[in-house]
Amino acid sequence: MSSNNAERNSIKAYLEWNLPSLIFHFFLTVFAMLTVLFINQLQIIFFGVLIAYTLFGLALKNQGTLFKNIQSVSLVFIINLIMYTLVPLAVAEVLMFYSLPYLYLAFINEQLIFLAIILPSICMLIGLYVKILITNLKKE
Repeated sequence: MSSNNAERNSIKAYLEWNLPSLIFHFFLTVFAMLTVLFINQLQIIFFGVLIAYTLFGLALKNQGTLFKNIQSVSLVFIINLIMYTLVPLAVAEVLMFYSLPYLYLAFINEQLIFLAIILPSICMLIGLYVKILITNLKKE
């Protein structure tokens, strides 16, 4: 029973670490999809989305260790992995709309679209570590 309670606490902590990045990812994805539909500037939208993820990384909380910081953005990676690999097997149209902000990658090379799985998490992690670096430089 103690083991079961410890698992629940670890799952709860994992979801709490990931909740801000997950909410931001959802709203940015919806906003970027709508922007692509109304404005046909794929390159600008793609780089704008990456910059937005990096800026959001500045707002993330430092968890103290590299492992915990990676965990704080890992749920976005897991959702993207599911959306780009498993969901298209069932409903191909979902991938079409979900990947609209990253269409610029597909125009360069169709295999590059799979970078969209990891790019949001990497950009958020880069923003977080820029924040940590700036904080450490201010202390000195």
